This record gives sequence, C-alpha cells and structure tokens, in this order.
Amino acid sequence: MKVQIAMPDGSTMEETITAGELKLIPLGVGQEVPIKVTPGRGYTFKSSAEESGPDELEGIAMGGEVGLVLDGRGSPLVIPEDPKEKLNTMRSWFKNMNLYTREWN
Repeated sequence: MKVQIAMPDGSTMEETITAGELKLIPLGVGQEVPIKVTPGRGYTFKSSAEESGPDELEGIAMGGEVGLVLDGRGSPLVIPEDPKEKLNTMRSWFKNMNLYTREWN
C-alpha cells in the first residue's frame, strides 16, 4: 500500500508498505496528521465480497505512545515456520519499530 502523510512541519512523507512489512513513523502522542492510503495491486478497501470499496482512503491519523505504526502484516498474522526465515522476519519487525536496539549478530 502507498501512504501519504502531511507531517506537522509542512512536509509530505510518502511510504510504500509491502505485504508483511511494519514501519514506524515518528509522531507525538495525540498529534494529528492528514493521511491518504492507497491499497497495493490486488488489494481493495471493501467490507464484503459483494461491495466495491473506494480506491483510496483519506482521514486523520493520530500518534500514539510509539508514534504512528503502518502495519502491512495482514490478518491472521503469518510467521514463517523456517527458523532462519522466522528470525529474519522478527529482526526486521524489531528494527523497524526501534526495539532491541543492540547490534544483531
């Protein structure tokens, strides 16, 4: 999905979130910003199989305790079974969320 955020300093941040990806946008607690989200190829915004949804969503996003989290991991959350792939996936999520900041071996 593509995300456009009008940041408080007047700049526009554009992010592309791929399936399985997690990103953290620095935004203060309670800070509100206009946001526009466009689904990626093969994805839509709709509430049921019978309904068609909008091509994009626009609204106001609010920062939380850690900022604004853009989550493309889907539901249900899929964690790889292969131990190496699982470790790489978890490390990617931790890095993108600024968790466990020590260097990984």
